[in-house]
Amino acid sequence: MRHTTTTIVLLGLLAAACVNQDEPFVDPRPPQCATSADCAGAIEITSPCMIPICVAGASTCAAVAVADGTACDDGDACSVQDACTVGVCRPGAPLVCDDGNLCTDDACDPSAGCTHVPNTAACDDGLACTSGDVCAGGTCSGAGDCSCTGDADCADDGNLCNGQVFCDQAAASPTCAVVPDSKITCDTGADACATAACNPASGLCEPTPRPDGTTCDDADPCTKDDVCTAGACGGAVNDCDDKNPCTVAVCHPKLGCLVEPNGECGECAGLQCLPCAYGSQCATEGAKIGDTCCAEGDSLVYLGQGQAAEAVDIEVDDTHAYLCGGFGVRMNRITNPAQPKFESGALSRCQRIAVGPKLANGDQVVWFAHHGDTWVENPFLATYHVVGDLLVQKDIITEASTLFEGMTYHAGFLFSAVHASGLRVYSVDGAGKPQLATELSGLTNAWKVAGTEGALYVADGEGGLKVVDIADPLAPVIAQSLKTDGVARDVAVHQGRVFVALGGNGVAVFDAANPLALEPVATIEAGGSVQAVSADNGLLGVAAWSHLAVYDAATLKLLGTEDVKLWPEFEQVFGVAMRDDIAYVAEWEGLHTVQYVPGYVAPDLWIKDELVDFGLGDVNQRGVLVRNRGLTTLEVTSIEVSDPDLFSVSPASLTVAPGGVDLLEITFNAPAQTAFNIKATLTMATNDPDPGQNPFKLHLVGNASETQLNVGDTLGPEFGFLDPTGGGQLDNLKGNVIVLAYFALF
Repeated sequence: MRHTTTTIVLLGLLAAACVNQDEPFVDPRPPQCATSADCAGAIEITSPCMIPICVAGASTCAAVAVADGTACDDGDACSVQDACTVGVCRPGAPLVCDDGNLCTDDACDPSAGCTHVPNTAACDDGLACTSGDVCAGGTCSGAGDCSCTGDADCADDGNLCNGQVFCDQAAASPTCAVVPDSKITCDTGADACATAACNPASGLCEPTPRPDGTTCDDADPCTKDDVCTAGACGGAVNDCDDKNPCTVAVCHPKLGCLVEPNGECGECAGLQCLPCAYGSQCATEGAKIGDTCCAEGDSLVYLGQGQAAEAVDIEVDDTHAYLCGGFGVRMNRITNPAQPKFESGALSRCQRIAVGPKLANGDQVVWFAHHGDTWVENPFLATYHVVGDLLVQKDIITEASTLFEGMTYHAGFLFSAVHASGLRVYSVDGAGKPQLATELSGLTNAWKVAGTEGALYVADGEGGLKVVDIADPLAPVIAQSLKTDGVARDVAVHQGRVFVALGGNGVAVFDAANPLALEPVATIEAGGSVQAVSADNGLLGVAAWSHLAVYDAATLKLLGTEDVKLWPEFEQVFGVAMRDDIAYVAEWEGLHTVQYVPGYVAPDLWIKDELVDFGLGDVNQRGVLVRNRGLTTLEVTSIEVSDPDLFSVSPASLTVAPGGVDLLEITFNAPAQTAFNIKATLTMATNDPDPGQNPFKLHLVGNASETQLNVGDTLGPEFGFLDPTGGGQLDNLKGNVIVLAYFALF
C-alpha cells in the first residue's frame, strides 16, 4: 500500500455553535413570554425610548430601543420636540417663555413649564399725562391728571411703539387712554438668542440680544452645550468621543456622530472593542463580560423557515415576504416572523421584485420581472395585486429586447434596471400599472436600483455604481460614476450611506451627505460572495452566498453571522431584506427568518469552503486558515475526522484570539489503488454559539474516479445536464468553447 503524507493549510471562514446538532437543545429555563404583550411589567424599562419585546424563538423578554427620531418626553417641561437616540430620550429645543409683557418675569420650571410672575419694574404706560409709571399686577400705570374733553387734550409722548392716545368719552369721567390694539407687539420667540423689541423712534420691531449664556439650539449636530453669545447661538465642537481607543468618531453635518474603526486596533481585541461596552443596548440575561454590558451569546437568533423555489431575490412589506426564483413567486405571510406561512404563488419563473403602493381598497401592488432565458422566451414585467393573501395578476409587459432586472418604487415612479439598455422610468396609474415614461442610457450592465430623496443609485455591474439625479424623475441625469473593486450587483441606501454588493470583493460603503456626490467610506470584507445587501433600523444585512452576516450600519462592526442551512446541505444565500431587527433571507431552497438581539457577543469560527477536495487522487494538498471573526476568544476544543486512517488532523485543538488566525494541518493518506472515491467528515467542537453549526462539519473528498471531468477528458452522455436546451442532446456543444458555470442566473 502506498502512503503519501502531505501538509494541508485550511483556508476560510464558517460559524459554529456549542450545541451538538445530534442532541436536541432543551432550555432549562421556563418560558417567560409568548408575545410581547406578556412582557409588560415583566422587565424593568428605564427609558421612554425602550420597549419590552418577546424574543421570538427564545420565549424571553428583552428591552429594545425604538427607532431613532421617535418622539418622546424627557421629563423636562423646558424642552420641546424631544426625540429618541439609541434608546435614550434626548432633549430638543428649549421652550421659549417670553410673553412680551415687561411687567412679568418670565422663567421655565422643569416640572411646570413657563411661569410669568408679575413684577414692580419701571415702565411706560404710553400716556404723557402720567408720571412715575410702574408695574403692578402685570399692568403698567402711573399717577397724574388725564382728564379731557377731546382728543386734542391728550398729548402724544412721541413713542411710536406704545400706541395711539385718544380721549375716552365713554368713561364716567372722560380720560386719556390708549387705543386698544394700537400698541406694537413684536414676536419675542422668533429667535432663541434675540427678543424682538419695538424702536420708539420708528415703531418697527428690532431684535434685542438675549442675555449671554441663555441656552439655545443652533440645529447643528456637530456642536454641543449651545448658548447665546451676543445674540448668536453656538456651542463647543462636538468631538463625538465614545471613549473607545479602537474607533474614531466624526460628526456628520446632517447625521451627527458617526463612529468608524480607526485601524489602530488591527482586528480589535480587548473589552474596549466590544460593541456594547459603552452603549445603551445591554444584554438582558447572562453574566456580563468584565465591566461592560455585554454577555456571551449568539446575537443572531434563527426564528423560522418559509417557502421558496430556487430563490434569488426577496422583498418584504408589513404583511408578506415575496421571493422570486427558478419556479416562480412564493408569497409568505410574515405577521409572525417566527412562523412564516406560504399563502400564494405566481408565474413559472421570476427574478426580481419591487413592492409598490397600497391602494385605497387595501390591495398591495407588487411587481415581478424576468430578463428572459431559454425557458422564458420574452422578458416580462408583471403587475400583481395582493388581495388578502392571494396574488392576482393585473397586467404584464413583455418585450423581447428589454432585459428587465432589479426595480424599485420611489417618488411615485417605478424605476427598472435593464442591463446595457440602462434605466427605465415608469409612471404608475391608480391600479399600479406601469407606463413607460422615459429611459436613461449611458449604463454598462444595470442590475439593481435603490433610491433616496432626489437621487437614485444603480448597481451597474462592471460599470460600478451610478448616481442618478431624479429631482425630475422624467428627466434623469447621471450625476456621478464610481468605479468599484468588483462587479456591482446590488445596492441599498440607509441613514445617509450607500452600500454596494460586490461579490467576492465584499461591500463598498459610501457617504451620501450629498446624495449626488458620494464619498467612499470603507470596504467590508464579508468573507463570501456578496449577492445582496439590505439595511434598516441601523442594521446592514449581507447575503454572502454561504451565510448571512449582519453589521452595525454606522460603525460597520460585524454583529454576527448565521448559517441558515444545517450541514451537510450546502446553502446559497442570494437575497436579504432587513425590516426592523429581522433579516428575511432568500436561500435557494427556502425563506429563513433571523432576529438580531443586541447585547451579546461571541466568537465566530470562519472557514470559507464547505468542501475540501483532494482531487483525482494525485492532488493531496488543500488548505485554508481558521479565523475568528468574533469579538471574544474562540476555543476549538476538538478536531476529528471520520476516517483517521486516511485523514489525520493537527493540532487536535485551537485557541484563536478575537480577529486572529490559526493554522489547521490535515494529512491525506491516499490509498494505493488507482480508482477510489473517498468521502470523510471533519468535525470541530467549538464555543461559537451559532446553533446551526455546532459541531461544525466539513466535507473531505478524495476521488480517483475516471468519470470525473478533467481538462482534455471526453464529454459523455452523463454530462447531458450541460445542454442549455435541456433536451439531453450534446451535438450543439461540439466544436464550441464551453464555459462551465454554476447558477448562471447571475
